[in-house]
Amino acid sequence: MHNNDRSIKQADKLLKMPGKMDRGPVDFKSHIVENEGEVMAIASHDVISVPQTMSIQAAVETMTEWGVRRLPVVDAGTRRIKGIIASGDVINFMGGGEKFRLVTVKHNGNFIAAVNESVREIMTGKVETLAISSSLALAVSTIVTKKIGGLPVVDNEGVLRGILTERDVLKVLRNQKSTLLVEDIMSKNLRATHPECTIGNVTRSMSNYRFRRLPVVSDDVLYGIITTTDIVRYLGSGKVFRELITGDAKEVMDVSVRELISGDLYTTTPEKNINEDASIAASFASWATGLGGDQWIKDLVKANNAQILKESCGYPNYYTAKAKYIIPLIIKDLTQYNGFFVIGEDYVLNGKKNWDIKLEKTKLATITPNKLLYIETWDRAIVQSGYSQPLVNGIQGLAL
Repeated sequence: MHNNDRSIKQADKLLKMPGKMDRGPVDFKSHIVENEGEVMAIASHDVISVPQTMSIQAAVETMTEWGVRRLPVVDAGTRRIKGIIASGDVINFMGGGEKFRLVTVKHNGNFIAAVNESVREIMTGKVETLAISSSLALAVSTIVTKKIGGLPVVDNEGVLRGILTERDVLKVLRNQKSTLLVEDIMSKNLRATHPECTIGNVTRSMSNYRFRRLPVVSDDVLYGIITTTDIVRYLGSGKVFRELITGDAKEVMDVSVRELISGDLYTTTPEKNINEDASIAASFASWATGLGGDQWIKDLVKANNAQILKESCGYPNYYTAKAKYIIPLIIKDLTQYNGFFVIGEDYVLNGKKNWDIKLEKTKLATITPNKLLYIETWDRAIVQSGYSQPLVNGIQGLAL
């Protein structure tokens, strides 16, 4: 049994490592004019939000379409924050907890009627937020102590300006070298389920123990993993309605998780370094090219289809862009954006091609067009045949 009563999970050790973020408290009252702080440098500014009057089904469809786990709920006119709906709220609604009473009590088990109620019925009304002037240290502290995966960022009038997620924070931390191994921070006492377990039982376990994912085990063999995103996608994709006959909630709750488990399973080992695993978990494409081989992302920025997170004369550089602008280029192997020849004393580096290409095709197939992706370009030397080949923009990678 996993002990969820501990105030700090083992995995939180990573977020609490001392370093550059240890800058002490911030005195917000001393600011006459609210300035943007560190959180706005890494938070997503283009936030997908929904009004309180939107139906639960429409909100879940929006989550599925945009590939997000949470949606701020705002006033339609002012964009002031009113609440938030996250995958945990949906799991609670789908049999996991008190919000399931909307189905069983108010609508007497009629799932279709319940899912067409407004999102205000299941949203979390008291929202933890960050000010736009907040420090990264405060954001990490809030995520760890409050066990919240995403924090809306608001101005001094409560208007939504961005959202910061644990994934955004970990993207920053993964570039800080660490000696920690997977076994140092992993949870050792797990809860698991089995392929024939029903959605109803799984959502109850997720809600009761505050897990977003459960290993699926059959005859002591790891069969797969079921996540809150899998269950939200089952509802948001409309698949649940194609299989309903009577519209009764029991039909939904009795579906086995075997039907929902997605594609490939990615695993790790206890002795791996956490930096290595963080990169593998997030990455779905990487390749090497020659001088000038990052022109493709510069063109996307110029066309306002990508945003610069960090760009300078040095490397690495960081960008974000929606999948619909990037995936087609990846599929075409970026041949129109390769580099050019670099000539050295004892070698010629052919920049007119890409090599060492690694594509996670299963991951690529699951990415929705509007999913925001994270791009890194590096200047790195590759050692081959006893000599070093200097690469400018040499290693490029894409991550969720």
